[in-house]
Amino acid sequence: MINPIHMRRALYILVAFLALYTIVGFFLAPWLGEKILIKRWGNFMGRRVAIESVSINPYALTVLAEGISIKEANGTDFLSVRSLFVNFSIMSVFTFTPVATQYEMSSPSVNLVLKKDNTLNISDLLQSEGKSPDTA
Repeated sequence: MINPIHMRRALYILVAFLALYTIVGFFLAPWLGEKILIKRWGNFMGRRVAIESVSINPYALTVLAEGISIKEANGTDFLSVRSLFVNFSIMSVFTFTPVATQYEMSSPSVNLVLKKDNTLNISDLLQSEGKSPDTA
């Protein structure tokens, strides 16, 4: 027979784990995810990146990013998305790799510009990687 003290201790550990998972998943992960996305996308693209909000549901394994904008060096919009929703598979938990089963993007907008030298404003993305954004 299982000792009631061990059973109670196991229940406390389970409740503590679920509380920690909830706090980290709903509060810490969105804040950290927003900071990491802004920094990595900005460094990769060599442009200023802004995200209004990121919300994560750790139980449904979903991410919703709203108000995504990537600016050119002169401050004009290069790319903007009103919202990006990603639903991850439960396999992501077991393989420790993101496996997305659904993507939804609303109001995407891309501003392509032909420069005077007959190159597009995305040419720098195809030629180099890891540039840091210009500051105005």
